Amino acid sequence: MKEHLIEILYTGYRINLLLEELEEKGIQIDSNKLDTSNWNVVVDIVGFPKDNSAETLMEHYKNEENTNEDPFVDNSELFCRDWLFNDYFDCVESLKKEQDIYFKDDLLKTRVRHNEVEIKKVLSQHIDWLRVEFKKYNSED
Repeated sequence: MKEHLIEILYTGYRINLLLEELEEKGIQIDSNKLDTSNWNVVVDIVGFPKDNSAETLMEHYKNEENTNEDPFVDNSELFCRDWLFNDYFDCVESLKKEQDIYFKDDLLKTRVRHNEVEIKKVLSQHIDWLRVEFKKYNSED
């Protein structure tokens, strides 16, 4: 199962890299119409609840709009995945892009290369971390 989760994350990682490379070349893609959130799929499979923080807070403030009371949100209904995504983001940002330098048509060229083995290793570590955090989350209930 873990190998499948790694592949899901790796596919999302590669899609995001491609979108970044296109943007660097001046090609703008409306990412609002693309769902590249493979990470959310993996977190769902691990077992975490959906992130309902925005909906819960909006509903709370909509209901409290006409009162002068201090806002209070029932945290038992609130689940935010930001702390989980921060670890993923840090893991992915820590990856180093490798660069090949080569000659073509008597010109010196470069090409960015990504170390698939290293990327999958980092993604595997993130999945392990998610599982540990899920166990902690479940033990708090």
